[in-house]
Amino acid sequence: MNGNTIIIEGMILTFETLEAAAKQLSVKERAALAHTLLKSLDEGEDDDAEELWAAEIHRRADLYKRGEMETVDLDEAMARIRSRLK
Repeated sequence: MNGNTIIIEGMILTFETLEAAAKQLSVKERAALAHTLLKSLDEGEDDDAEELWAAEIHRRADLYKRGEMETVDLDEAMARIRSRLK
C-alpha cells in the first residue's frame, strides 16, 4: 500500500495516515469501521455467488453423508491451520 494516496476535501491521505488515524478510534468505533470495510468487500460480489455457495454446501453434505469425505475434529483442524500460518 506504500505510495497510494487519496484526497479528501483537499487533504492528501496515505494508507499509513488512515491506518494511524483509525488506530486512534475507540474499540467500538474501530469495530464499526472494520464492519463497514468488510461489508464493502461484498458489494462487488457475483450475483450468483450465494447460490453457488449453497450448491457447494449441499455437495459437501452429500459427500459426508455417503462417507466419501474425510472429517477432522476441530482441534486437529485448528492445529493444521496454525502450522500452515507459521
